[in-house]
Amino acid sequence: MNVFNGWRNKKAENRIVEDSKPADPKTVEVDRTMQNGFAELCLTHVNDEAQKKIVFKKGLEDFIQLLRDSRLQYVAVNLSAKELLLGTVLVRLEDQQRKRHRIGEFIITLAVAAKTYTFHNLTPFVSQEWSESYHHPHMNPKGHMCITSGSERIKAAIADGDLLQACHMLLTVVFTVNEVGQYVAANVRHWPLDETQE
Repeated sequence: MNVFNGWRNKKAENRIVEDSKPADPKTVEVDRTMQNGFAELCLTHVNDEAQKKIVFKKGLEDFIQLLRDSRLQYVAVNLSAKELLLGTVLVRLEDQQRKRHRIGEFIITLAVAAKTYTFHNLTPFVSQEWSESYHHPHMNPKGHMCITSGSERIKAAIADGDLLQACHMLLTVVFTVNEVGQYVAANVRHWPLDETQE
């Protein structure tokens, strides 16, 4: 992911303001170009002209809601490729013994035109039992999720222009784990323990 070399060090203009305590703790600074780009991405699969105005307006509002999501630290819009990229904070998941493990920070690439998405762990786990790297207990080495039941709902949200809903579902996948649905070689217990156990 050459595009994101050093992305964590970059001061993003559209991040949650953390160094002040405004009346609304979720105050955000919004890059209007990025906000408009997000709203344009929402229109990708909308054909009805009257519906386009509604979806665009909702997209402008949804972008602000997306920036308020505490699971994100970076959002990027690539209009030429019709992609939305989401950079997560460090993902920590609990195993069955309620011990937290550091899974990593992710870049989720949402290819809106194709209605596809991939997950890329910036610090992928390399399984001891297999020769492949797993990004997450629910993601294969290619960055695709194993949970097929939610896949159609995510694609439907993209087709409806509801990228906020699609993003929330994708983030839920990254920040949850189901002991039954994990790849055997990528069980959450194989990731390093989080030093900040409570």
